Amino acid sequence: MIYPNINISASRTYPWIDFAKGFCISFVVLGHTAGWFERNFPTEEAPVWMIISEFFQSVRMPLFFMVSGLLAASKMGKPPSELWDKTIGLYIIYVLWTALYCVKLALPGGRDGHPYPSGFDLALTFIFPTNLWYIWALPVYVAVAYSLHRGLGRYRALGLLPAILLSILASDIASIASDITSPPLEPVHAEETLFNFLWFYLGISAKSLVFHAIQTATYSKLVAASFFFFATNSMFFFSEPSDKALVLPTIFGLWFALEVLGIMRYEGRIVQSLCFVGRSTLPIYVQHMFLLTGLTWLVNKTNLAETIYFSGAGMHFWGPLTLTLIVMTSCILSGTALRQIPGFRYLVVPVPNLLRPRTSTQLA
Repeated sequence: MIYPNINISASRTYPWIDFAKGFCISFVVLGHTAGWFERNFPTEEAPVWMIISEFFQSVRMPLFFMVSGLLAASKMGKPPSELWDKTIGLYIIYVLWTALYCVKLALPGGRDGHPYPSGFDLALTFIFPTNLWYIWALPVYVAVAYSLHRGLGRYRALGLLPAILLSILASDIASIASDITSPPLEPVHAEETLFNFLWFYLGISAKSLVFHAIQTATYSKLVAASFFFFATNSMFFFSEPSDKALVLPTIFGLWFALEVLGIMRYEGRIVQSLCFVGRSTLPIYVQHMFLLTGLTWLVNKTNLAETIYFSGAGMHFWGPLTLTLIVMTSCILSGTALRQIPGFRYLVVPVPNLLRPRTSTQLA
């Protein structure tokens, strides 16, 4: 059965959803933090966490988007006005944070010696998926998936075919968009955006299959999924074949992830902490790069790299882990504070539907 009537709007009913989101966003921040650590405190030691992060790139964001598709599936049968919080409301958050990013470029040292972008270039970074490409992509994914859902009706699963084609051709199509923006602006993340729509739409159109995989997970299936994932992903990672090959390890990687999520017991402090993080992904995602930029300024201003020993192997193993924990905690606390401040809460909460009449409950 495709597209069952499963209400997962309250993700705590299914703790694996929160855990998956928490794990994925933690891995995203860890990858960015490890890269930051290597740039600011260079060493001859192998960048362990950067290597691990790159190895799992074939499953990290696809799993995040597939779970996002699961959570958006309940909106597909509703009228267009019900899509506001996952489309326009979310896109407004992208616009607000992109505006802050443009302000950051105007600060001393914020452009790495590049001239400030022209008005036309600035407009492009609001239109295309650049700085916070995930926040740009999600509203577009929802709108496209909704159109396919309505247009194809009970044959909505056929929408996977063009999504597969887009995913396979993502790198070729993205090469056309490679020169749309230039430094100091972020590049257009066309490849990531095109590649990940497949996994988002899979979460919507094959929701029953995902739940079935979770509910029937076994250790024997986990062993099989692990073998196929690590075999295909290693082939991609070490031999660097065409980017088109990334689809195959991602399929096996998602199977591997679902088996893990299905057999896990959602108890213990670490697991519960990741579930909590999974319920705070938006403030972490939109703020963590800004915080790392601020830390870069602090390191340069204080000459920290020259006064403290950072080049040891232990430091480059534990340093990114510790900094990731600090960054995510700071983002969660900041996000909680922003929600309480009128006029600022919409930096981390989608703007409510401005076209819908407000009810007495909303006015209270």
